[in-house]
Amino acid sequence: MRRGTGRSRRRRDPPRGAGRSWPCPSGRDRRVRSGPCRAWAPPLRVSSRRAVRSVVTLCKILTTDNGPRGGTKVLPFRSLLFSPGSDARKLARAATSGADALIYDLEDAVAPSARAQARRAVAEALARTDRPPVFVRPNHPDTGEMYADLDAAVGPHLYGVVLPKVETVDEMRRLDEALAEREARHDMALGSVVVLPLVESCRGLRVAYDIAVSSLRVVGLAFSSGEDGDFMADLQGEWTPAGEAMMYPRSRLVCDTRAAGLWWPVDGVCMSLDDDATLERECALARVLGYQAKMAIHPAQLPVIHRAFTPSPEDVTRSRELLAAYARAESDGSGAVRHEGRMVDRANVLRAERIIARADGVAALGGYR
Repeated sequence: MRRGTGRSRRRRDPPRGAGRSWPCPSGRDRRVRSGPCRAWAPPLRVSSRRAVRSVVTLCKILTTDNGPRGGTKVLPFRSLLFSPGSDARKLARAATSGADALIYDLEDAVAPSARAQARRAVAEALARTDRPPVFVRPNHPDTGEMYADLDAAVGPHLYGVVLPKVETVDEMRRLDEALAEREARHDMALGSVVVLPLVESCRGLRVAYDIAVSSLRVVGLAFSSGEDGDFMADLQGEWTPAGEAMMYPRSRLVCDTRAAGLWWPVDGVCMSLDDDATLERECALARVLGYQAKMAIHPAQLPVIHRAFTPSPEDVTRSRELLAAYARAESDGSGAVRHEGRMVDRANVLRAERIIARADGVAALGGYR
């Protein structure tokens, strides 16, 4: 409260990117303009024949005035399949698994003694062109191994980085700078490699919004929601099939993602490999809460995940009909319209537009699986 006025001043968050500098290896700042940010997206580079066919529509860009970013990409990826970096055979098999995107894992899935070999295998796998877009999960910055992981992975064929166990903005800054240096080394445009931070602790959840707005590379947030995973261990809660202990953390992460102007919250892996019912239940819960994708640890999980996170043809048809009805009403000077027994306004229109955009993006990835 200011003295003498009797009125409190509400602090307003600056727009995403205002006064923000890209790390620039040459020592010069590329200062992001102040004011509301325009929709930003790094260059899309995909090399699989399936994705190249749809490069124009692979990532639909929607705009929103509800977040500091002002507008952002809606990534159509519904599934991200983990593949251990130390297993060249599994890296090759992942390319034909049908996953929307892959995560080559250099962290938990690799023993310390196998890291050098895993980096070589990942570099070789990234050089192949017959695969979906690839993220790499390096080791955490504090381990000292992240930089060697990035040396092996960053190049024109890398789509993004999944940063594990992120808990501070400083960790994001270190990754940002490391990526900028390696992009310059490979003559890549600054910001070519996107980042998906993975929240795996209560401390990370506490600052999830700050993490989301810390870099223009961030395209979403991922949550470690797996049974007996890192977050559950930190929470010291009790796992149940209904997921009561994870309800608040899951919801909180979606809200922080949305508040940051991002539209791609990603749910963690399901540990059940032989129980489709459990996976279906987890996918349904995540979808209801607002998640747009889910990580997978086995190709057999992909069909269930794709069904859960793909707009149904019925949803798409209803959305198109709603938009048509609203457009007719708007042309008559009305801001709301009765459609199928419900009152429809601008909020319904935005949701319908996003459903159609997501369906178009999924279709661009290879159709409804």
